Amino acid sequence: MKQRTLADYVRAFIGALGMTLRGERIPTTADRFPAYAAWWSETLRRCDALDKLCADHAVDPLAVRVRADGRATALRVIIDAVRFHADTDYPTLFTRAGKYDYMGMVALNLNDRFLVQRLSEHADLPEPVRAAVIALSDHLGAIPPQTESA
Repeated sequence: MKQRTLADYVRAFIGALGMTLRGERIPTTADRFPAYAAWWSETLRRCDALDKLCADHAVDPLAVRVRADGRATALRVIIDAVRFHADTDYPTLFTRAGKYDYMGMVALNLNDRFLVQRLSEHADLPEPVRAAVIALSDHLGAIPPQTESA
């Protein structure tokens, strides 16, 4: 790995100062990957809607459990995991634009979708909650295709 010199830091500072004076900013992950960012946002919206439906229909998200991967997992844990991945993990994966970012997102999403599908099979869910769970599962199955830059 190359050792950074003072000249490297000065060059970076001058570049950053120039961008600031021109009113420019470093593109965010959402700027560089708008299709993925929209999909992540929609995932968060669906998780929030599912939380609201659970509250509206008196469903205790800690009491509803499904058996997956050899253990009982609560609805709360599943939805929180999906939310965390969409809010934190997926955007973090794409910050460096590595060649395995998309594969990492697909792998995490595959596990999330499996858990959500298991949740949709739970017998005690009210129909509106089940419909929201199925809609979330369908949404997770509609991950945007890999782009050239991802």
